[in-house]
Amino acid sequence: MLLWRCAPGGEGRYYVTSSTPWARETFADLAGPLAEVIPVCLTRAHERARDGHQGVHTQTLEAYGHGLHAVQFEELAAGLEHLSGATAVRLQGRTVMIVADHVIYPIRYAKTDVPVTAARLRRAAGLRADLIRRHGPEPMQGELDLGLEDVTEAEVHRDLGQLPLTRSRSRRLRLLHGQRRDPA
Repeated sequence: MLLWRCAPGGEGRYYVTSSTPWARETFADLAGPLAEVIPVCLTRAHERARDGHQGVHTQTLEAYGHGLHAVQFEELAAGLEHLSGATAVRLQGRTVMIVADHVIYPIRYAKTDVPVTAARLRRAAGLRADLIRRHGPEPMQGELDLGLEDVTEAEVHRDLGQLPLTRSRSRRLRLLHGQRRDPA
């Protein structure tokens, strides 16, 4: 779901014009502040990753990608901690924020510049897959009932014990998307 709307701002940058109806319904009074703070946090994370990439002078984007993976959580935690009711939780060594009973979790949905409406999650494994299965949105397509016994669920990541085990409307997972930017 889209949290904010953007408009071109020059030099390949965009600026936030408003929060979306979905964001206002989901986050109420926090929709506006989230729509302002999250893009700033993700932009700062990209800048830090680019600086790290340039600092090690690699020919590949490894330093950028690994740096971005780490700093996006740090920047979001720092930017969201001041919001009313925001709570920090450590999941797999990363600080993830819970805002208005929604887990804010950054993902990269595409390696190229594609609209978010065309976004597709790549294959998920480990903690990310467990988060999506246990706390993500309801599937758009119902499950096929073959009349077989339920398969017992595989053991999930131990850090998920910090979150509720249900798919109830409370404490849901919200995936933040950020497109990969050219570090140069």
